[in-house]
Amino acid sequence: MPALDYARLASLYDAMVTERADLDFFLDAARQADGPVAEFMAGTGRLAVPLAEAGVDITCVDSSREMLQILDGKLVAKGLRARTVCEDVTRVNIGSQFSLVFIAFHSFEELVADADQRACLDTVRRHLRADGRFICTLHDIPSRLATVGPGKPGRWQFLDPRSGRQVTLSLETEYDSQTDIMQGSESFSYVGESVPFLHVPLRFRLVRADAFRQLAEDARFVVESVRAGFTGAEYREGQSPTAVWTLRLRRTV
Repeated sequence: MPALDYARLASLYDAMVTERADLDFFLDAARQADGPVAEFMAGTGRLAVPLAEAGVDITCVDSSREMLQILDGKLVAKGLRARTVCEDVTRVNIGSQFSLVFIAFHSFEELVADADQRACLDTVRRHLRADGRFICTLHDIPSRLATVGPGKPGRWQFLDPRSGRQVTLSLETEYDSQTDIMQGSESFSYVGESVPFLHVPLRFRLVRADAFRQLAEDARFVVESVRAGFTGAEYREGQSPTAVWTLRLRRTV
């Protein structure tokens, strides 16, 4: 189950999320893959559309039809080609194998249940070529809790493309250190108005490095690298907001 109700957020998503720090990294990874690429949990195509523009053969998987409709609209407007598949990443069967599968923007952590995390990795494995790679980004837990964790309400502003008005996004969360589940809500209100026009519950699960490594090994992956963000530096807990995991299939004799 997604962390948020993307059917309600789809029209605001691109205005809310303008992150580009990971784009060059995934462009390079896709080019180095030298083959077809799949993005799981692709959303509105923040990364997939630029990859398609760069000539990457990309397939985009997401469980939100509304988000994929926006992605499809971007592709049509730009005259680009990419395959879009509306399906849950825990059970999708595309019928193809890829040189690279990736999950960006910490989206793997929207899979709260152990069974869903395992099922996702099993699905990735089935869709990878023998020499393929899987890249997955995860929050660094200390960094996440230090910035917008419990007791640190976040507030941002962005322009609503539908109305042309400034919107304030307010985020409030609670964190259970026993389960690593983060939950709370996002509220949206127009600047100058006190009553939100949209209130959306939020729930995801931060994944610890040792837990993800065990999940990967159980799913018959080998950890190739864990990078500090989108650099060549080795990841160290508490020193980078994002851990970038690169996995490959375990070789069988």
